[in-house]
Amino acid sequence: MKVSTATRLSLSLVALTLSVLLAAQSIGMMPDPANAALKGRKDLCESLAVGCSMAAQRGDIDSIRDMAGAIMSHNTDVLSLGLRRANGPLLVDIGGHAARWQLKFGDRSSDAFVQVPIFQGDQQWGTLEICFHPLRGHGFWGVLGHPVLRLLLFTAALAYIAYLLYLRKTLRYLDPSSVIPERVKAMLDTLAEGVLVLDRRERVVLANDAFGSLVGRPASQLAGLAAATLPWSKSHQLQDDPVFPWAQTLQTGVGHRGSQISLASVSGGAERRLVLNCAPIHADKGSTRGVLLTFDDVTEIETTNSQLRETLDMLGRSRDEIERQNKELQALATTDPLTGCRNRRSFHAEFQSRWGAAQRYGSSLACAMVDVDFFKKINDRYGHTTGDQVLQHVAGILRSPATGTWSAGTAARSSASCCPRPTSSPLRRPPSGSAPPLRQRHVAELA
Repeated sequence: MKVSTATRLSLSLVALTLSVLLAAQSIGMMPDPANAALKGRKDLCESLAVGCSMAAQRGDIDSIRDMAGAIMSHNTDVLSLGLRRANGPLLVDIGGHAARWQLKFGDRSSDAFVQVPIFQGDQQWGTLEICFHPLRGHGFWGVLGHPVLRLLLFTAALAYIAYLLYLRKTLRYLDPSSVIPERVKAMLDTLAEGVLVLDRRERVVLANDAFGSLVGRPASQLAGLAAATLPWSKSHQLQDDPVFPWAQTLQTGVGHRGSQISLASVSGGAERRLVLNCAPIHADKGSTRGVLLTFDDVTEIETTNSQLRETLDMLGRSRDEIERQNKELQALATTDPLTGCRNRRSFHAEFQSRWGAAQRYGSSLACAMVDVDFFKKINDRYGHTTGDQVLQHVAGILRSPATGTWSAGTAARSSASCCPRPTSSPLRRPPSGSAPPLRQRHVAELA
């Protein structure tokens, strides 16, 4: 069984206190109730013996009986009282003295049975016998009832409790760093990481200056504090696991690396993000005596990473916007805004590419030129809006899937379209009804 340091110190102080009390009792500096009681009984017996001697000289036995009765009624310590002639019968018996008396003639008196000789002249006339309550009991309870022993037991019990409570409170705030060499403390203070050493009760034994700066307090003032009472941030305080990593290390004896934890700001700023590493401190027999904690401040890294993520998100949105605008510019540069067909420049570029591919692979390529006749009359009669609708309708037919064209272009009121065909398949007219001939569409239908 492991005895704590506070318990061992308390027992040592109790033993020292009892030694001082015993030394004081041995030289008579402590009052002894038994001696005081014996002295009182001695004075009572002497006073009673003087009175009985004077009454015996007069032969007044009744006076002796009255005197003894008065003493019995006023002194509860007296159990019985008797007057016996020298080697003779009992003349006075008060309180059942004959049954209580245990000494024989000539025996020495004790603290409970006292014999006082009464003289008449030079001759012993008789003996005054007094029974008192015993000052000390017999056996174990008699020893336990000794005043000095009771004082020692009471002092030992109360002093042990007082010393234990005081030492437990005091040992929390003792500076254990005073026993650590200065070179070791200087080495720990040079580390950029915060360092804490905790005992088995999760209280701070040692802290370096780097950790003191993190919590905004001198490292010397952290000794004795419970690690859980430090200003850990509630918003980032191990939401998945309510047990601190160092508590798990003390319980299991296994270290932890890379745990995330945050400290609340002491100056009202942003909280400090820390990476926590725990390593157990083992005793000679393998038991865990404490835990060593290191704290790496990654606040700036986390802030930089957050800024980089925001920048990347912004760049992604900018890239998407640029791509969208490039597509719009590409469409504006290659298509006619009215008909949606390729403009002349884009159509010629695409035609050159397709013409070269047809020559290279020996495939067929068809090209049709479409002209809207009397387009000026349409504009003059129905207006330019209707003319625009005519051009859009013609362009829609040229771009429709029924025509099979891959490219269509317009220039003013003229249009052109290209359609690739396999080498063995001649060009044919579109199926009847797939695309109505343009000449069958009346302009009035578009108006």
